[in-house]
Amino acid sequence: MALATGPRKNMFMGHSGAVMASAGWSKSISARFIRMSLSGTGFVALLLLAWTGATRAAECPVPLAQLVLVKGSVELVRQGGLRPVVAEANAGLCTGDTVIVHMRSQAALLLSNATVVRLDQGTTVTLSSSSGERAALLNVVSGAIYVISRTPRPFRVRTPFINANVEGTEFLVEA
Repeated sequence: MALATGPRKNMFMGHSGAVMASAGWSKSISARFIRMSLSGTGFVALLLLAWTGATRAAECPVPLAQLVLVKGSVELVRQGGLRPVVAEANAGLCTGDTVIVHMRSQAALLLSNATVVRLDQGTTVTLSSSSGERAALLNVVSGAIYVISRTPRPFRVRTPFINANVEGTEFLVEA
């Protein structure tokens, strides 16, 4: 605990940053010190969130897909994340990540097997890794996707209505 002296009475500052002022200090000065302490706490929380984001990126060294096109309002929910964040072009997508394309918007994914997947407005897609030789599993929750695949390396598409195994073709899926 530090002791500071000044023209007014003694002021004590505890290790938590809270300020206790003896008689003679106004409430506004005490409130200002408390606000400064809380803003410091907010800064530490922000650094902690940035650090966990960097840790999250390290968990997925080889992404399943890359978000190559973002037009309009597109959001991304990372696996284990609670809130969507604004999606940015060239973002790597890992297992469990969800892409949400809002109305009057579009997005495109480039899968690890060189397949292009265009997401129409109102589409929600979650990526999963698939066992065996399959590179990716797309779970289309809602909306429509247009797939352009020129490679023989397969992947799977799942909707509430159908399951498809894809090996090099072009098609449209609406959920």
